[in-house]
Amino acid sequence: MAFSHRLRTWVLTIFLIFQSGYGWYLPGSYPHKYVVGDTLGVKVNSLTSIDTEIPFSYYSLPFCQPEDGVKDSAENLGELLMGDRIENSPYRFKMYTNESEIFLCHTGPLSGDQFNLLKKRIDECIRSI
Repeated sequence: MAFSHRLRTWVLTIFLIFQSGYGWYLPGSYPHKYVVGDTLGVKVNSLTSIDTEIPFSYYSLPFCQPEDGVKDSAENLGELLMGDRIENSPYRFKMYTNESEIFLCHTGPLSGDQFNLLKKRIDECIRSI
């Protein structure tokens, strides 16, 4: 009886040790292997205020937009239920590649309305999530 109990304990311990390497999972994510030069796309989320707690679209302010247009990029149900507004962005990076002085976009001067909106959002302590 004692031998049987000890054997079960050892088998269970060995099983748990071997399975622990396969047990990592974060909902909404998956492992991805990158090689040198692979493109990494950056996504943006909504902007919120600590005062008003009302989320605003990242592109409601005059930021550089992707050349192919803004597209929703929510990847799972949790992001939708939490009210995240995840969208694509023009920012691109390459894995294991040092780059500097990258031109992203050119924007004209802000109009009076854009300036006032930007100033209002800064005064409301808007921050990116």
